[in-house]
Amino acid sequence: MFEQLAEELKQARINCNLSLQQLSNVTRIDIKFLEAMENGDFSFLPELYVKAFTKQYAKAVNLDENIIIKKYDSFKKGIPYEEESQRTENNRPIELAREEKVKPQSEQPSTHMYNAVRSPITNPSDLPNSKKRIVLSSILVAAIAAFAIIYFFFLRQSSEIIIPEKPIEQVIKENKQRYIANEKADSLANKSVSSDSLNLTIVSKDTSWIKIIVDDKKVDDFILFPHSQKDIVAGNNFKITIGNSGGIELDLNNKSLNFEGKEGKVKYVSINKGGLKYLSNPPVFVKE
Repeated sequence: MFEQLAEELKQARINCNLSLQQLSNVTRIDIKFLEAMENGDFSFLPELYVKAFTKQYAKAVNLDENIIIKKYDSFKKGIPYEEESQRTENNRPIELAREEKVKPQSEQPSTHMYNAVRSPITNPSDLPNSKKRIVLSSILVAAIAAFAIIYFFFLRQSSEIIIPEKPIEQVIKENKQRYIANEKADSLANKSVSSDSLNLTIVSKDTSWIKIIVDDKKVDDFILFPHSQKDIVAGNNFKITIGNSGGIELDLNNKSLNFEGKEGKVKYVSINKGGLKYLSNPPVFVKE
């Protein structure tokens, strides 16, 4: 079943006129992992990383990342996505629901409608001069509109759109500038927060995936690349799942939390005003 998902991702990339190298530059995902996904191999890393990379891939090729992840989960269970999603509210097969909804309809006598309004004059020679001008003007406007539609939708788009590949040095420079801009924006936002708030800084020494629940009300997940950081503010607590935990440092209100992770391993932690606590199970976000 993962071959279906692989084909959908690959076809979306082709439709966007992106090569694997260009997609790698955009997503910052190693090209060997992109090739593995397009070959139907979704076991090249722990599941947390695979789902994060799959989500990044889907975003880059204009697919709905939430639906793609749902398909991933269904295929992992061995259930076709269409079969799982097409269930009635009573969890009955869709065939039974259709049999209940379809009811025979009594035949109704056909009704004939007659137009009692006289047909308008369509020959311009039968019209007065003023009406002739109106008809001719309408025809001219319609012809111009038809030409414009043909030009914009067929002639103008006939040339192939070429997306130039950027040198990796330029991609790294652009990403670095974006991270600096994000850091400044986060710092300005933190200045308006009251002094009793929790200001968490996540510093990345290596590529890591983060899922964070803020005050049990908001959940977010993202990838941090090497030598980048993200500042997050909460009122009471954070609950975090950290992939590749050996590449992450955590500071709370400008003080180190002495977080100890391991390279390639996943860690679960809870942070509040009392400090950091390690969890044995992944934190779960439950919507109210």
